[in-house]
Amino acid sequence: MAEHYGTVGNMATNAATNKTMLRLLGGTNVVMRIYDLIVGVDGSTPADGVFIYNAQRTTTAGTGTAVTPEPLDVAHGLAARGAGLSNLSAEPTYAGAPAIAIAANSRASYRWSAAPGGELMSALVANAGWGFASRAPVLTLGTRCTVHHRE
Repeated sequence: MAEHYGTVGNMATNAATNKTMLRLLGGTNVVMRIYDLIVGVDGSTPADGVFIYNAQRTTTAGTGTAVTPEPLDVAHGLAARGAGLSNLSAEPTYAGAPAIAIAANSRASYRWSAAPGGELMSALVANAGWGFASRAPVLTLGTRCTVHHRE
């Protein structure tokens, strides 16, 4: 039976170019199936403006703060085989076009849930994973994302 995990990432300061809030890394021994994504602004001062959120395949890890996926079922939860990085200072290498692209007002949060069988899946390849990035043409507020996946 698959184990379910939650991982939270953030980007302290946004810019007009993509900044990765969270990078989840699968690899040669684990396929991650991402089924839930929540994104929003992590700022205390309300401001109006647009934020763009992307989910896209990655082929290198980048550099950031290590985060550990948390088991959602603590009674049966095994340690995650996947790994995470948050608030990346060096971007990962992105492959292809974004699988999810969301434009939202900075005062709004957004949730994407996969239809059955429509999960974002990592490949069984070294350094394969998913990056979750945000950008804002004008605002520099921080952003946060929560990702649920199963392995």
